[in-house]
Amino acid sequence: MRHSIATLSLSGSLPEKLQAIAAAGFDGCELFENDLLSYPGRPDEIRRMVEDLGLTIEIFQPFRDFEGVHPEQLERNLVRAEHKFDLMEQLGVELMLVCSNAQPDVSGDPALVAEQLHRLAERAAARGLRVGFEALSWGTQINRYAQAWAAVEAADHPSLGLILDSYHTLALDDAITPITELPGEKIFFLQLSDAPRESTRPPRYSRTLRSFPGLGEYDMTGFVAAVLKAGYAGALSLEMFNDEFRAAPAGPTAMAARQSLLWLEERLQADAQLPSQAGLPLFQPPRAPALNGFTSLELAIPPVHRQAVEQLLGSLGLVEQGRHRRAPITRFAGQAFDVYLRETHDNAAVTVHSLGLTCAGSQALLMRLEDYGQATRGDDDLGGRLLTTPAALALRIGPDANLDGRFESGLHPAPSDCRLSGVAFALPIGLLESESGVWRHLLGLPAASTGVRHEPQGVVRRRCWQSTAGEVEIALETSTHAGTSVGRALSPSAGLTQRATCVALRLEVDDVVATAQRLKAAGLAVEPVPVNYYHDLAAHQALSERDRTLFQAHALRYERRGNRDYAFLQLTVPGNDHLMLEVGEYRAFEV
Repeated sequence: MRHSIATLSLSGSLPEKLQAIAAAGFDGCELFENDLLSYPGRPDEIRRMVEDLGLTIEIFQPFRDFEGVHPEQLERNLVRAEHKFDLMEQLGVELMLVCSNAQPDVSGDPALVAEQLHRLAERAAARGLRVGFEALSWGTQINRYAQAWAAVEAADHPSLGLILDSYHTLALDDAITPITELPGEKIFFLQLSDAPRESTRPPRYSRTLRSFPGLGEYDMTGFVAAVLKAGYAGALSLEMFNDEFRAAPAGPTAMAARQSLLWLEERLQADAQLPSQAGLPLFQPPRAPALNGFTSLELAIPPVHRQAVEQLLGSLGLVEQGRHRRAPITRFAGQAFDVYLRETHDNAAVTVHSLGLTCAGSQALLMRLEDYGQATRGDDDLGGRLLTTPAALALRIGPDANLDGRFESGLHPAPSDCRLSGVAFALPIGLLESESGVWRHLLGLPAASTGVRHEPQGVVRRRCWQSTAGEVEIALETSTHAGTSVGRALSPSAGLTQRATCVALRLEVDDVVATAQRLKAAGLAVEPVPVNYYHDLAAHQALSERDRTLFQAHALRYERRGNRDYAFLQLTVPGNDHLMLEVGEYRAFEV
């Protein structure tokens, strides 16, 4: 299917936006009027620019506050429309979006609305142009697609049709099944965005938090399936008002946006929401294989931190396996995963250089990434293929048969039961959605949670993605406030403002108390826990005095998940200003 995106969804100048849209593989764009007004060149120059990039302008938008007005205002609105039609002819676009009137003094008289829309369509038809009418969810009189369709049907003009927008329909919990009964040829355009749900009506909070399909809480596949069942044969177009997108580089956002439309097509096919006789050319890549866990963790280690990190790994039971024959890398191994220490020549913080993932079929995953247009590259040092995310995180996929031969010494016994199960990253502003798309769209992880965390210094937005069995958990956080934990991790002094910064590693062990004792014996500090925490824990959990005393003695936090009969006991090891370790054990307790 054809793919399009609104220029308002990206940052930068109009030429920068168009170049990013073309590079991501889109077929066309929605030209937002504000982008046109801020561009210093002529409309015909924009037309040539679009054509040279192999794109089309699918629609010009928005034309606001037209219908339901008194006669004098209607005449002014028609004059305004003629100016826009002049502009559209120069741009080479034949469809204009008209959104329902949101002014307070608007008439809802159906006959008046239909007559005025008919007059507008007549003006458009005289130019060989068309008009699409869209119901804004906060429109004064027309805020649902059924109302907009009733107006279009009553106006009865071939150059007037309906524009559907997933956000305005799903934000009002409007029924989507009746969409299938609409005549497909009268649906002139389809706009898509996902979003978090909210309780206010009309929607206001999530208006600027729209996201890629699959990253919100709306039934995007059900909505699009209904539109396609109606017979719509136009483009799938993303219109996402999102303040963070406007703060992020246009290139990664555009690429993630296109991948989200491919994912949407994949879900339509996989969910069998369309009849087989529809014959639509939907995207069908290899399915995302289940992620089984983390196989390795590669850390960039400045000399000043090397001794402390090696002590920490030894306390966790990981054994040094030897140095790399060509690269400045030392290998530490356990039973479940390896840690690689890559030497750096500065005194910056310890950072995550790459993460190794294991899955049910690495070759199928690599083929899937290729179908999605996601480049990977070979890793000459540790093998496998590296996927670089929008926030510059390197993910290693696939085993390397000759890994042992890359290191100078052979394997030694590695008794450690330590396993890496979760990683938390601080992201520069604007990259939360694009980075989430990697884990949701490309790697197939379902969402575990989404929301905000209120810290004394400001708000942190958070998304968490977790494999079905819980072997892989990724937490992504971002904040506009420099004083938050995320803001401090991304401080310019660390030189980390343009890429993801790992702020926490979650390690699982079989005996967290024994691990705490080894850490203490090695002289490694554990993050203290205020005594008030244990008073509050005693008030909320039915724990024995013995357990509470044990927890407090080893600075353990207690987390029970749901109604399960086990809990996660965790201690925190502060590594440096930008990285800490959460070491824990799942332990059974009486409910």
